[in-house]
Amino acid sequence: MQNPNLGPFVKVSDTIDGDGNRFARYDAGAYILTISGKESFHHLQILHSTDAPKYTPDMYIRCDSEYKPIGVEIQTTSYGALSPSETEQVIYGLKHAVYIAGAIQEKFIGPIRAGNFVFGDMIPQEKEEGKC
Repeated sequence: MQNPNLGPFVKVSDTIDGDGNRFARYDAGAYILTISGKESFHHLQILHSTDAPKYTPDMYIRCDSEYKPIGVEIQTTSYGALSPSETEQVIYGLKHAVYIAGAIQEKFIGPIRAGNFVFGDMIPQEKEEGKC
Protein backbone atom coordinates (compact mmCIF):
# COMPACT_ATOMS: atom_id res chain seq x y z
CA MET A 1 0.00 0.00 0.00
CA GLN A 2 1.46 3.36 -1.00
CA ASN A 3 1.47 6.14 1.59
CA PRO A 4 -1.06 8.91 0.99
CA ASN A 5 0.09 12.40 -0.03
CA LEU A 6 3.03 13.34 2.17
CA GLY A 7 2.83 17.08 1.60
CA PRO A 8 6.28 18.51 0.89
CA PHE A 9 8.02 15.20 1.65
CA VAL A 10 9.31 12.72 -0.92
CA LYS A 11 10.53 9.27 0.14
CA VAL A 12 14.07 8.84 -1.21
CA SER A 13 15.26 5.69 0.54
CA ASP A 14 13.72 2.76 2.34
CA THR A 15 15.39 -0.34 3.76
CA ILE A 16 14.73 -3.19 6.18
CA ASP A 17 17.56 -4.68 8.23
CA GLY A 18 17.98 -8.31 9.31
CA ASP A 19 15.99 -7.73 12.51
CA GLY A 20 13.00 -6.36 10.62
CA ASN A 21 13.62 -2.71 11.47
CA ARG A 22 12.50 -0.36 8.72
CA PHE A 23 14.49 2.77 7.86
CA ALA A 24 13.01 5.42 5.58
CA ARG A 25 14.26 8.84 4.51
CA TYR A 26 11.96 11.61 3.32
CA ASP A 27 13.30 14.84 1.80
CA ALA A 28 11.60 18.24 1.84
CA GLY A 29 13.95 20.88 0.51
CA ALA A 30 16.11 22.13 3.36
CA TYR A 31 14.96 19.33 5.68
CA ILE A 32 15.39 15.56 5.81
CA LEU A 33 13.15 13.39 7.98
CA THR A 34 14.32 9.91 8.92
CA ILE A 35 12.00 7.33 10.42
CA SER A 36 13.03 3.99 11.82
CA GLY A 37 11.13 1.32 13.64
CA LYS A 38 8.73 -1.55 13.49
CA GLU A 39 4.95 -1.69 13.75
CA SER A 40 4.78 -0.51 17.38
CA PHE A 41 7.73 1.91 17.63
CA HIS A 42 8.91 4.74 15.44
CA HIS A 43 11.94 6.98 15.91
CA LEU A 44 11.94 10.25 13.98
CA GLN A 45 14.86 12.59 13.38
CA ILE A 46 14.98 15.90 11.50
CA LEU A 47 18.20 16.88 9.71
CA HIS A 48 19.31 19.67 7.37
CA SER A 49 20.04 18.91 3.74
CA THR A 50 23.57 19.73 2.59
CA ASP A 51 22.30 22.72 0.62
CA ALA A 52 20.05 24.17 3.34
CA PRO A 53 20.17 27.98 3.52
CA LYS A 54 22.34 29.56 6.22
CA TYR A 55 19.40 30.59 8.42
CA THR A 56 17.56 27.26 8.40
CA PRO A 57 16.50 26.57 12.00
CA ASP A 58 17.13 23.22 13.63
CA MET A 59 14.04 21.22 14.56
CA TYR A 60 13.59 18.43 17.06
CA ILE A 61 10.99 15.77 17.72
CA ARG A 62 9.44 16.01 21.20
CA CYS A 63 8.47 12.63 22.72
CA ASP A 64 6.28 11.48 25.60
CA SER A 65 7.45 9.33 28.53
CA GLU A 66 7.15 6.22 26.34
CA TYR A 67 9.39 7.81 23.65
CA LYS A 68 6.47 8.12 21.26
CA PRO A 69 6.66 11.32 19.15
CA ILE A 70 4.19 14.02 20.16
CA GLY A 71 5.35 17.17 18.40
CA VAL A 72 7.99 19.20 16.65
CA GLU A 73 9.99 21.99 18.27
CA ILE A 74 11.78 24.68 16.31
CA GLN A 75 15.10 25.88 17.71
CA THR A 76 15.32 29.65 17.80
CA THR A 77 18.61 31.46 18.14
CA SER A 78 19.96 34.97 18.32
CA TYR A 79 22.12 35.94 15.38
CA GLY A 80 22.96 39.34 16.84
CA ALA A 81 22.73 42.39 14.59
CA LEU A 82 21.67 41.52 11.03
CA SER A 83 21.18 43.49 7.86
CA PRO A 84 17.60 43.83 6.56
CA SER A 85 18.38 41.21 3.90
CA GLU A 86 19.67 38.74 6.48
CA THR A 87 16.65 39.45 8.69
CA GLU A 88 14.38 38.54 5.77
CA GLN A 89 16.32 35.27 5.39
CA VAL A 90 15.81 34.50 9.10
CA ILE A 91 12.07 35.23 8.80
CA TYR A 92 11.80 33.05 5.68
CA GLY A 93 13.68 30.23 7.46
CA LEU A 94 11.35 30.39 10.46
CA LYS A 95 8.21 30.47 8.30
CA HIS A 96 9.47 27.51 6.28
CA ALA A 97 10.27 25.62 9.50
CA VAL A 98 6.72 26.25 10.77
CA TYR A 99 5.33 24.87 7.50
CA ILE A 100 7.56 21.77 7.63
CA ALA A 101 6.79 21.20 11.32
CA GLY A 102 3.06 21.28 10.53
CA ALA A 103 3.53 18.75 7.73
CA ILE A 104 5.54 16.44 10.01
CA GLN A 105 2.81 16.69 12.65
CA GLU A 106 0.01 15.99 10.17
CA LYS A 107 1.60 13.40 7.89
CA PHE A 108 3.83 11.48 10.31
CA ILE A 109 3.36 12.14 14.05
CA GLY A 110 -0.45 12.22 14.00
CA PRO A 111 -0.73 8.87 12.17
CA ILE A 112 2.00 7.30 14.36
CA ARG A 113 0.14 8.34 17.51
CA ALA A 114 -3.16 7.10 16.07
CA GLY A 115 -1.55 3.75 15.26
CA ASN A 116 -2.19 3.98 11.53
CA PHE A 117 1.10 5.23 10.08
CA VAL A 118 2.00 3.35 6.89
CA PHE A 119 5.58 3.29 5.63
CA GLY A 120 4.15 2.61 2.19
CA ASP A 121 5.64 0.46 -0.51
CA MET A 122 9.36 -0.17 -0.52
CA ILE A 123 11.10 1.90 -3.15
CA PRO A 124 13.57 0.15 -5.44
CA GLN A 125 17.18 0.40 -4.29
CA GLU A 126 20.09 0.36 -6.70
CA LYS A 127 22.72 -2.21 -5.83
CA GLU A 128 26.28 -0.97 -5.66
CA GLU A 129 28.62 -2.94 -7.85
CA GLY A 130 30.23 -5.77 -5.90
CA LYS A 131 27.61 -5.70 -3.11
CA CYS A 132 24.66 -8.03 -2.55
